[in-house]
Amino acid sequence: MSVNLFRQTIDYIVLSLPFFLVTLKNAGNISLMLLVLIGGYLILFKKDRLRISNELKLFSLISIVYFCVFAFSNYFNNTISYESYTDLYKKLHFLLIPFLAISISQTQISLKQVLISGLVGLFLGVAYQYFQYFHLNNLRPSGLFNANVYGDILVLYSMFAFILMITQQKLSVRFISLTMFLCGLVGVMLTGSRGSMLALLVLISMSVFLQFGYGKRNILIVSISVLSITVFIALIDPLFIERFILAYHQIESWFSGEKLISSPGERLEFIRAGFLAFLDSPWIGFGMNESHSIINEYSRIKFPLQYNHFHNEVINHLVSAGIVGVVVMVAILYAPFHLFKKNLEAKENRLTALIGLNLVTGFFLFGLTHVTFQQEVINSVWMFYSVYLISIIKRERKDQ
Repeated sequence: MSVNLFRQTIDYIVLSLPFFLVTLKNAGNISLMLLVLIGGYLILFKKDRLRISNELKLFSLISIVYFCVFAFSNYFNNTISYESYTDLYKKLHFLLIPFLAISISQTQISLKQVLISGLVGLFLGVAYQYFQYFHLNNLRPSGLFNANVYGDILVLYSMFAFILMITQQKLSVRFISLTMFLCGLVGVMLTGSRGSMLALLVLISMSVFLQFGYGKRNILIVSISVLSITVFIALIDPLFIERFILAYHQIESWFSGEKLISSPGERLEFIRAGFLAFLDSPWIGFGMNESHSIINEYSRIKFPLQYNHFHNEVINHLVSAGIVGVVVMVAILYAPFHLFKKNLEAKENRLTALIGLNLVTGFFLFGLTHVTFQQEVINSVWMFYSVYLISIIKRERKDQ
């Protein structure tokens, strides 16, 4: 295979991924695996031609360490059952990131092409949600995904459209971006994910401040933006606002000591139980696949088997791998965050940096109420976009 044909193959796969990750999760996983295999081939047979940035090397190293921490936690806790290593498989993305970094570093696909591919997928994904809602009577339509996970993915894609809207000068681009943003907003509402909607509002506020500064005028812009979205939601789906009001009262009930019969109450009890468990094994945790037994051991009521994580990534990491696990989680988020923040003021990197900061901050926010680094679908989103954006920033600096 010629060098040009080889790179074209990588380009086509990279261009397909943003579309597949929001529409066909299995196709997205296949595309990622193809890029991983290509990366393995390159490191075996074309090693002398590879030029990988120091930023990608560092991020790849942190990702390997992240995976190894959970593998060692399983080993030291003697959790060698089939189920424990099935859970460890969900972290496999991080072990494969170096191979993905090698293949993606060869691509010439621009960020705008990647964003367009993703926004086309966003539009079709939300159209399918409408079909599920109106024709299949699904009250929480989420395509082929879990509702909470899909809500988080739609938040990221919606923010990509929002950032295009506030950074680009062409009126046509702004109009299309606004349309796609509203499309994504409706998609998040259809999933019924309160955590996703709160994350979206925080990301909008952050992006406006980063783009326009911290003056009084921009505080007003943020306030108007958040209020407008809230009113839009209330007009489109009044029941969504009622879910937030209900959640507030349910949280009050949990703090008053009432029985845990609500979703917020259960999540708060998970956090309480997880923290108590962490105090008993603070350094390396209990290993993976112990969450259900720990929840029932330390909580004040018994939960059914399907509750196998803590709905909070900090607690998940504390229980599974202790303080060491939280340290590597912080490292894997902070390394790209620092890189994107450092490049925010460079005009040629601003769009990439804003997208990257939304990606990292979004994953942190999602982890407060949902599963992120313990779910293979959203791991795929992190795997692709983090590696691609780090690669693009380095390439853009070299091209100047």
